[in-house]
Amino acid sequence: MNYFSEIKLDRTSPLPLFYQLAEELRRIIESAPADFKLPSERKISEMLHVDRSTVTKAFARLHESGLITRQTPKIWQVCAIGKERQISAPPCIGIVIPDKFARIDKDNYLIIAEYFKGFFDAANEKNISIAMFQLPDANSRSAGNAGFIRNLARQVIGIIHLGDRILSLDSPLQQLMKNKELPQVLISAETQYDHILQVIPDELPGAKKLEQRLRTLNIRKIGVITHFDSLIPPKVNPYAAYSSFKRDSFLWDFFRSRNFICDDKWNIFKCDSYPAVLENIRNKKAAGSLPQLFCCHNDIIAAWVIQACGELNIDIPGNLSVVGFNGMPLPEYNGLATIQHPFYGIGHAAVCELLERHRNPRHTSGNVVKIATGFIDGKTLGKPYHN
Repeated sequence: MNYFSEIKLDRTSPLPLFYQLAEELRRIIESAPADFKLPSERKISEMLHVDRSTVTKAFARLHESGLITRQTPKIWQVCAIGKERQISAPPCIGIVIPDKFARIDKDNYLIIAEYFKGFFDAANEKNISIAMFQLPDANSRSAGNAGFIRNLARQVIGIIHLGDRILSLDSPLQQLMKNKELPQVLISAETQYDHILQVIPDELPGAKKLEQRLRTLNIRKIGVITHFDSLIPPKVNPYAAYSSFKRDSFLWDFFRSRNFICDDKWNIFKCDSYPAVLENIRNKKAAGSLPQLFCCHNDIIAAWVIQACGELNIDIPGNLSVVGFNGMPLPEYNGLATIQHPFYGIGHAAVCELLERHRNPRHTSGNVVKIATGFIDGKTLGKPYHN
């Protein structure tokens, strides 16, 4: 049986090819008979039309997890013990959710849905189950939190943190995150705890694709619109923060380093509502200080900017181009140029990496995994009337 004809690699996916290949090879090994033999790296490279280095990285990932071992410098073999361990892994991963789903607003609900698509697809591929848990109240007592954590550890092999609980000084969450015995993953957020894996977006690929488009359109003057007070990332609590907190400063520094014209006079802060956006853009227009492009913190703010420009007779994209961040599939964002946050890829990778750390507690590949952002071109980005 030619198992390798079943391998599917998606070159449009935000997941790296070597990562996809490693997971496909793992699936084949787990379902293959005991006498299954791996072809050489060169052979797999030729069969799948991928670079040899991609296969080498995939094999290294399988070797690190104890599934394969090197028999000779050129020959890898399946480890019987490793394979048995992979198959017998406990079947349940826990998702710590922030609140009742009925209380989640439309935009955050769609974001969570994209993460869950990644969770469920990965769980289906790995033949494991997912359970959802809600933490005790933020002000609950330490003894009750400890009991909750012990009960959680008996039911799951590890947990994935999802949601807004990290936006406050939350006693149960902090107590859980300090626990080094239970494998944990934080998605789209960063933490000071080095035992917790962080699966976060890599903003650089999306920014580079946007840069290429801007150079084609001869757009040079860039401003940022955000709901934060400044470009300095806010410090909400001492042990965790969303990676998006650094988004505005990253884009600002990126375009400045690429010799775009980034002037502080074009930036707009504290835009947490449509009236705030409308007033600020009206003032910029009156002062003659509109840039050629506004990079918006997210698609919601971008939609407000577009609405405000319509009210103020500012032509998009002739007088002003607008770029969002997230790439959510909503009608009001149709046609919006935006940097695409890899929600699905992060969700998928979170499950796979958590399972990997359960199987191989001595995992040494670091505590940060980055998933590439993309770029969606749209009608809100175009050649300016004037330079």
